[in-house]
Amino acid sequence: MGAVLVRVSEQFLLKPSGTTSDVVGTGYSTDVTDEQWSLLEPLLGRGRRGPVPGRDRREVLNAVLYQARTGCQWRQLPVQFGSWNTIWRVWCRWRDRGV
Repeated sequence: MGAVLVRVSEQFLLKPSGTTSDVVGTGYSTDVTDEQWSLLEPLLGRGRRGPVPGRDRREVLNAVLYQARTGCQWRQLPVQFGSWNTIWRVWCRWRDRGV
């Protein structure tokens, strides 16, 4: 089985060729599918705070799901997810709001 390059934002990720998965993101099994995202997106708020746009909420959710599944420390999140501190702070806001 070969692999194909998939462009996600400004990154290119290797994805096994021949897969029919509709997962968009970092390529982890914990990433949400398009169908799942369509249900979750309205529940997560606007996704930014202040005048500067924040991280994509889907990317943050994928990182939170990865952390929950693997049990890794927040600081040990793979760099593809972005700053662990940003992800942790967004997760704390979601937790405090009861999301």
